[in-house]
This record gives sequence, C-alpha cells and structure tokens, in this order.
Amino acid sequence: MRSLTCLARRVVPRLVSATILATLLAAPSHAVSLLLQPDSVTTSGSFSLDLVAQGLGAGAAPSVGGFDVTLQYDPGFVSFSDVSFGPDLGASISGQLPTPPGSVRAFAVSLLSPAQLDALQGANVTLASFEFDVVSLGVGQVDIGEAFLSDANAALITLTETRGAVVAAIPEPGAALAFALGTALVARWTASRRRIRP
Repeated sequence: MRSLTCLARRVVPRLVSATILATLLAAPSHAVSLLLQPDSVTTSGSFSLDLVAQGLGAGAAPSVGGFDVTLQYDPGFVSFSDVSFGPDLGASISGQLPTPPGSVRAFAVSLLSPAQLDALQGANVTLASFEFDVVSLGVGQVDIGEAFLSDANAALITLTETRGAVVAAIPEPGAALAFALGTALVARWTASRRRIRP
C-alpha cells in the first residue's frame, strides 16, 4: 500500500502538469492587433479613420464583445468631428467620453451572447469610424493611446500591436492653382509697372 501511495505522489503531479500543458497547447493562439485604417492619408479637408481589430477567430472565439479606446492627435493640426460605430457588435451600448483637447475616447459593449458574436464576426472587425478635419497644413499622426478590448465573455483580449495613422494635409488643388495664378499675375503687374516708370 505504501508503494502505491508513493507512486501516486510522483505520478499525479506529472499527470496534472501534462494535462495543463496539453490544454494550453491545444488552445488556439490569436495575435490580435488594433489598427487605424488607412494607415496613411493625404487630404486637403476632412478624412475618416477606421478602428479595426485584426486576427480574431473568424466565426469562432475570440470575438470582440466590447472596447474602450482613446485616440490622440495634435489639435493644432487636426480636429475631431464625429464617431460612428460599426455593426459587428450587434445591439450595443456605445458612446464617447469627455477627454482633454487632442484626444477622443470611444467605447462600446455588445448586448449579444458569445455564440451570436462568434457567428457575426470575422477575423477582422471594424469597431468604429472617426471623422477629422484638417486645421493646418503639414504632416502629423493620429495615434492609438489607451486601448482595451474584451472578448464575448468579458475577458480582456491581449493586443500584440497597436498602430496609428500618418496624415499629410496639403492645400486643395484648386486653391493651389488659384494661388499660383494670382502670384504670377501680381509678379507680371509689378514687372510691367517697373518698365513704365521713366
């Protein structure tokens, strides 16, 4: 009997360790990223950036059940105008929270069951679209600040990458042409006035 007890003490912990290891190895591993798309924008006015979660289980767990994300930007370069939420959370509670200038915080929580969310979502999910207006010309960035995603069971999803977007604000083509034409006319008028003087 004593040898059976000693054997159990040695075998049971190894069996438990092997079972845990097998479970961890069998669990699907997902590299979930949170990105702004497109990742670069050239514009002369308004533009939109989509907040996209990539690397989810297509038609299976993990699916996004909620998010709370803050975007950061230079308020002297662009201004935030609006946010709209994607359809991939189904019926949800969503909104925008107050933030200091240069940031916008949006959240959403799905009211669907885990099975419904898994069936609704693909590997890539557009969570929200953010609208901005150009304030001044130049090149700047809209970055993802704090970001939290939860799965359909309200467990935190670990993000392997977050990536913002580069924005290049250029003058409108019509405005640039009008400016160049006006400059040429002023230069010609100034040159003609110089020739007329004795």
